[in-house]
Amino acid sequence: YDVSIPISLFWKSEDTDELPRRKKCILSVYGAYGKNDNSDLDEIMLSIIDAGFIYAIVHVRGGGYLGGEWYRSGKALNKWNSIRDFIEGVNYLRENDVIDSKRLGLITSSAGGIIAGAVLNEEKNLLQSILLFSPFINPYDTLQNPNDPLSKTEIAEWGDIRDPEVKAYIKSYSPMQNIEKARDSNTVIVNILGEKDPYINNNEVIEWSKKLNSIGVKSLLYLNKAAGHGGFTPSDVLLMIDTLNYFFEEVGRNNL
Repeated sequence: YDVSIPISLFWKSEDTDELPRRKKCILSVYGAYGKNDNSDLDEIMLSIIDAGFIYAIVHVRGGGYLGGEWYRSGKALNKWNSIRDFIEGVNYLRENDVIDSKRLGLITSSAGGIIAGAVLNEEKNLLQSILLFSPFINPYDTLQNPNDPLSKTEIAEWGDIRDPEVKAYIKSYSPMQNIEKARDSNTVIVNILGEKDPYINNNEVIEWSKKLNSIGVKSLLYLNKAAGHGGFTPSDVLLMIDTLNYFFEEVGRNNL
């Protein structure tokens, strides 16, 4: 691979600072809008670490971890770089026995759903489970819909889909359009949506989830009527705990 991908690792040290060996792992990726997916630990991340997982942030191109050029090399007609960077990063951790290749999960949200969905299509048994909060999984149709505000505001990020080259490129990675590649995957998908979400078309995620189930991929979906983008409100503590516990169980089931 011609690019070195930064990865931030967090784990419960247990009186040693040595790198873990073959531990179960929850991965995180975003890779869009130049967002700096920094290493500030929130409550979810701390829960993951406390549950005995390595928490790994893969800083793919398209994010802003290494500055403007890093961002530009993973947007628009370079989006495949984000997807391949994630796969390469995970494979590096597997090949060096840092993580247990049979106990891997991924958490992401919003635009990170494109990477998650594309990875499911490209490497359908790489992960045991994927937890998605308000995922963007159908850029191909969304950006062609003149009634969807994203079709106008997102041109700078994904490209102008009226351009045939851009249209073909987006179709090549868009999770919905390539879903057949995921047929019979053993990965369990968990989707959390907010009914009041102003950014993501929930109907597209619902359709994607139904299609996954129809091709033998277990996909669960929860629509939170009180929530907006992200699927949870600050008062949904118990719901978040239940969701994470289920996700942790799926990651640890080790049946691939």
